[in-house]
Amino acid sequence: DSAKKNSNEFNNNVASLVRTTFFFNLFIVLSLVFWGDDIITFVFGSKFIGAFVPLRLMLIGFIVSAPTTIIHAFFMGKGFPAKMIAFNWLTAFVAIVLNYLLVKHFNLLGAGLSYSVSFLIWSILFYAYFVNFTKIKLIDLLVIKKQDFYFIREILRKKFGKKEI
Repeated sequence: DSAKKNSNEFNNNVASLVRTTFFFNLFIVLSLVFWGDDIITFVFGSKFIGAFVPLRLMLIGFIVSAPTTIIHAFFMGKGFPAKMIAFNWLTAFVAIVLNYLLVKHFNLLGAGLSYSVSFLIWSILFYAYFVNFTKIKLIDLLVIKKQDFYFIREILRKKFGKKEI
């Protein structure tokens, strides 16, 4: 069936975008883990070096949540706003509770941990729903494949109209 084939192709393209976003963000996160203290000192000065540990905590949430926005857009486009809103409200509730509990006791570290745990939960909800909906394996959302680079190259060619990319 042509419609099913197109739907599967679209689902696989979304999975490819999730993988490549995760992969490229991994480089950003690793750079910040290793050189974040130098970047903070250079940009803001040494008096802000205390922000480095909370930044590291927040990077855990960032690395999983950035690709999740693609899945969120996928489901909004498919007409599932109620489910997406429910996931968002649940995550907001968890974030409020965690902030109340953790910031009071751990200050900035608590805020960083709350951010990461909240976005980790948010991402797990979306990844699980996507895997269940599309039948694409979770590993296929996280591990970059050679064909993903060709897919991104084709997107860039269409966007910029160059054959050299």
